Amino acid sequence: MKKIYGKLMVYMCMFGLLVLFCLSRAEAGLYGLDATGDLSGSRTYPGELISTFSSFTISWSIQYNDVDNIWDYTYILNGAPSAPSHFILELTGEQTDLTNLGDQTIERGDWGRSPSNPGFPTGITFYGVKFDEGGSSPYTYSFSSHYTPVWGNFYVKGADVYAYNAALGIAGFESTEKDDFVVRPDGTIIPEPASLSLLGLGLLGLLGIKKRPQRHKATSHKS
Repeated sequence: MKKIYGKLMVYMCMFGLLVLFCLSRAEAGLYGLDATGDLSGSRTYPGELISTFSSFTISWSIQYNDVDNIWDYTYILNGAPSAPSHFILELTGEQTDLTNLGDQTIERGDWGRSPSNPGFPTGITFYGVKFDEGGSSPYTYSFSSHYTPVWGNFYVKGADVYAYNAALGIAGFESTEKDDFVVRPDGTIIPEPASLSLLGLGLLGLLGIKKRPQRHKATSHKS
């Protein structure tokens, strides 16, 4: 009975911690949370974005390549009256892999307000990748990454105009509205099959699903 009670207490504590974690993330908003339910979408100005373009749209299309175990990301930018001179997409950190870049010129680093990034919210910075002009209109940027899609930020500059998502101007990016973000890479790296197997075995052991062999007591019969 004591063993059953002990296990029950462990499970209740784990459930309580999980609930607290989920509540804390919910209070903090959508930033950095899983966005695999929104693998295609767009944000526009006038509308969801902050911008000095007369009109601007950013759209994305993301597909999972299960052969190579990788995500393929494509972003399309349309703006008037000028073309984008550069596009900055947030990344979680230096560990984020970007492949299949073709002849695109990129620069990685911390980005914030500067003469080359006018209108960038004051006091806000994020780590990301900067793409130079993406060919002819519509301006297309594409790459692959092993990191899953999450909600995040972007910034784009034209000749003397700019645009960015609304959450970029909010302290801590704490918004619960999807329209305030775009989808970008970096969440949890996709586990390899071996890792998934180990995880499954660990859960089975933790929950006590694996049955223990029963022990039979020896009995003697008196004649």
